Amino acid sequence: MARADELRGAGASGSVRAPWWCLAGAALAHLALLASGAQALSDWKRDQLLPKPTDAPAALKVRYVAAPAVTPIAAAAEQPSPAAAISGPATVPSPLPPEISREPSPQPAASVVEPAVYVPRALLSVGPVARTPVLLQWPLNWPVRRSYNAILKLYLDEQGRVERVEPDGDAVLPEPLFETARQAFMATDFSPGQLNGQAVKSWMRIEVNFESEKVAAPP
Repeated sequence: MARADELRGAGASGSVRAPWWCLAGAALAHLALLASGAQALSDWKRDQLLPKPTDAPAALKVRYVAAPAVTPIAAAAEQPSPAAAISGPATVPSPLPPEISREPSPQPAASVVEPAVYVPRALLSVGPVARTPVLLQWPLNWPVRRSYNAILKLYLDEQGRVERVEPDGDAVLPEPLFETARQAFMATDFSPGQLNGQAVKSWMRIEVNFESEKVAAPP
């Protein structure tokens, strides 16, 4: 009875102190609780603030955003398969029709001939004809007694006048003989060549023969 009263008296007069190891255990438990709470808070912040991982890499997502939105299926549908290209009939593009002008260019009539053009004898409706005989005489004091043959080309105007004479072909007359023939044709009057009833400029070939029979010049 006296011991119980003594304990109550002690409790009433002052606080009861716990042993030191109890205080140390409580402090360790408190520190462990704080560490656990800090770890939990750190995990929660990471889950809330950091983006969740995805299967596709970030670079691939950026490339798709910049590229046109075409799925692999759609892209494959745009390209024909090799089998379809072979099985289909080969088509050859038809040539484009020639462009037709609304106003066709006027075509010259058959009877209209450019004045500066000399029409060859083969294309004329009527060829030029000499109105008087063409006289070829030996040049004076020509000593050579032989025959000379050559072809000359005559150019005539619309009135039948000879405008010029040119040698044609390989056979060429000596200069004195050619000059004699040229002057003879320039002095001859021709009927003009005609094309569809119209007098035109023309040209024709004439064969010239200087025979060897020659009367001796008087002394």
